[in-house]
Amino acid sequence: MIPHSVRSDRCWPILWATFAALALAWAAPCGLSQGSGQTAPPPSDPGLEWAPWQLARVVDGDTLGVVSPDDGASELVRLLCADTEEKSASNSSATKPATAFGLYTAGWAAGWFRPLEGEPSPPTVYLGHEVGGEDRDSYGRLLAHVWYRGCNYGTKLVREGWSPYFNKYGNSRVYDVELREAQRLAQEEHLGIWDPERAKEGATRPYAELLEWWDLRASLIDRFREWDREHPDEVLEVRTDLEQIRQRCADGEDLVVFGEIVNIREVRGGNLWLEFDTPRDLPFIVFVPSSARRALDGSHLGEITGTYARNYAYFRGTGAMYHDIAEIVFSSAEQILLDWPPNGRGAAGL
Repeated sequence: MIPHSVRSDRCWPILWATFAALALAWAAPCGLSQGSGQTAPPPSDPGLEWAPWQLARVVDGDTLGVVSPDDGASELVRLLCADTEEKSASNSSATKPATAFGLYTAGWAAGWFRPLEGEPSPPTVYLGHEVGGEDRDSYGRLLAHVWYRGCNYGTKLVREGWSPYFNKYGNSRVYDVELREAQRLAQEEHLGIWDPERAKEGATRPYAELLEWWDLRASLIDRFREWDREHPDEVLEVRTDLEQIRQRCADGEDLVVFGEIVNIREVRGGNLWLEFDTPRDLPFIVFVPSSARRALDGSHLGEITGTYARNYAYFRGTGAMYHDIAEIVFSSAEQILLDWPPNGRGAAGL
């Protein structure tokens, strides 16, 4: 059932015109006839680690349920580099409202992954982890590229206009050029989300603003990655090095981390928690005692929080543990930096 917030009788002629324009692309995925190469492994690449899984269900356009062929464990997979529109108002936000196109995308994806006559059931998909990238998101879902029926599913989504190239959490280490070209062509051909008629359907996403914001964030992440290649482990990245960060906090060591604050929480006594985007069972924060809140006002915090802000920054200090919470204790505005190294120095400048 279409959510009330996106249902509109007048939008359907426009939607069906959009869907018809995409019909040829749906019929033959990645230039192959359906069914060909379904279980064939993807090409090897030193930047990717592939593993076969059994597809259990399609949650929506960018999320799948899979089962391990080894031990039968069930997992949810969040596709890397794609972000299809929401199908349900319960998961929507100001920059990602529920749309009729999001609902249709989910239905299309379920149909595309459904085995045809003569194909194995359940189908086998290959999940590709980017070497050096994070394994899971903050919800515990696996993060991976998906290979099925002879093609990269993420590239297919972008090329056919089902999704933008989603580089909010960094450019792909392997497919960046491929995905940028796929998006350029989809935009030129006004496919799917890039169809100017979409504005008549009701709710849409502010893609122009989002793409600029995601590119800003990705450029900051690229800058960190370049530094990290030359100076490994001098600065730890919250998403990929969380286990090491928590250990160093437990040991009371000085450290520098790169990451984004996703929430600011006031706790007892007027203290603040600046919360990083981590799994709930592995919290990591910057702890700001009430006595240091004035110093926080003079820091870069206001420049890195909120939608369309740069978000990412460097945080330095002495690590500690408070029960199961890893933390850096804040006392000076100089502990939050927009770039690294400060004044041309590395970690020795702590």
